[in-house]
Amino acid sequence: MCLNPAIEEVEFVLEFVRYGVARSVTYHRSDMPKLIKRAEAARRRQIAIHENYFAGQNPKFATPGKHCVYCPKLNNGCPVVGTNPWNSMEPEERVAFAVWLKAAEKQNTEILKTLCAERGPIAYRDANDKAYEAGFARSDRKSYPLVAAGQILSEYRDANPGDTKFIGDLTVGGLSAPLKAKFRKPLADRLISISTVNTVTSFKVGKADEDEEE
Repeated sequence: MCLNPAIEEVEFVLEFVRYGVARSVTYHRSDMPKLIKRAEAARRRQIAIHENYFAGQNPKFATPGKHCVYCPKLNNGCPVVGTNPWNSMEPEERVAFAVWLKAAEKQNTEILKTLCAERGPIAYRDANDKAYEAGFARSDRKSYPLVAAGQILSEYRDANPGDTKFIGDLTVGGLSAPLKAKFRKPLADRLISISTVNTVTSFKVGKADEDEEE
């Protein structure tokens, strides 16, 4: 607003990277005098903090966290380099470490499965007296045959006309793999016209050309 007199309003979305929250603030041109004073006061405080730190007087020690990603001192001059986990590896090294961890976890899990199959559940208690256990546990996952479920849902819709919205929101899973077969291409082409594609962001560590399992 200082540089462009045509701007009457500015909205900021402040990302507090340490706490993982955001706050939206809107400033108007009438707020300018107050904002200028606050900015000048903040700058004086910032300079005083830096002068005290470099003079060794009451230094303000940094606390490592997600905000380290934005710090220019992360890999050169971090004041807590000895204890900052964000500074301990280069990004490329972290990818290699994640790949190693993934393989190590897979192997360790297979060994645990074999041990539990032979011995039963394995219990462990850490130094804080927290108990952990590895073992096989049963869990029920329900699935409903499409044809039979469709008939039952149709009957429910006719009997309960006021409670049918959820039926329209239902989707069919498990089709992607069967539709990859070449001889089912005509079916896949028909279904694609009624499909809904939702693009999501997921975090993956693995080969650059490796697809995630569905």
